[in-house]
Amino acid sequence: MDVTVSELMELFLQSPLVTWVKTFGSFGSGNQDNLSLYMDLVDGILLNQIMLQIDPRPTNQRIHRHVNNDVNLRIQNLTILVRSIKTYYQMTQSWAGCGHERDVNSGFRRGCRAGQSQRHTLVGALWPRCA
Repeated sequence: MDVTVSELMELFLQSPLVTWVKTFGSFGSGNQDNLSLYMDLVDGILLNQIMLQIDPRPTNQRIHRHVNNDVNLRIQNLTILVRSIKTYYQMTQSWAGCGHERDVNSGFRRGCRAGQSQRHTLVGALWPRCA
């Protein structure tokens, strides 16, 4: 049972994620072929624009609007997208309370007494003179 790339692309473009992306604008409303629709997603430009609609806070990172099949520029755009999603997730978790957000570097809950206690215990175990 051989599946071609065009069949896989067609399945992906019918996925719930792509359907959700279509609700944000003119993506897929024209006479574009599947390859150009797919490339619009892979370039990261459209996804970063959607993320700006979700979280309009200004960022210092600029996306590359003219990728022109450059893999490095695509990776940079998608890296910016992942950072934006991560920041938004951490921000919304901190609004919800300290129970779910964890310090990315240490794994302890930030802003909670239990997290402070865990951090103090760890520091005391590693560096007894500093605790």
